Amino acid sequence: MVSDTTPDRLDFATRDHISFLASAEFEELEDFYYAPVKNDSTGTGVNSGDTSRLWGRYLKVKMRFAPNLFQKLINYVVKYRANPRLYNR
Repeated sequence: MVSDTTPDRLDFATRDHISFLASAEFEELEDFYYAPVKNDSTGTGVNSGDTSRLWGRYLKVKMRFAPNLFQKLINYVVKYRANPRLYNR
């Protein structure tokens, strides 16, 4: 993600899974903030547990920044891996 400041929190949601990242989980390198998307936190509320990865047809991303600060979101990138369909006809 490219922004002027570190976001306070990122929330991720698919149809069946949710996860989040806190500001302490980001690393800064040349104006980019890097952090891997954590595992599913639907049942536990903790994103570092031993649960499944997020998967689904879509991914919603919500970014939260600190209030009363000048902030500018320029770009963000989410890398994904396509899985083959698992149903047979």
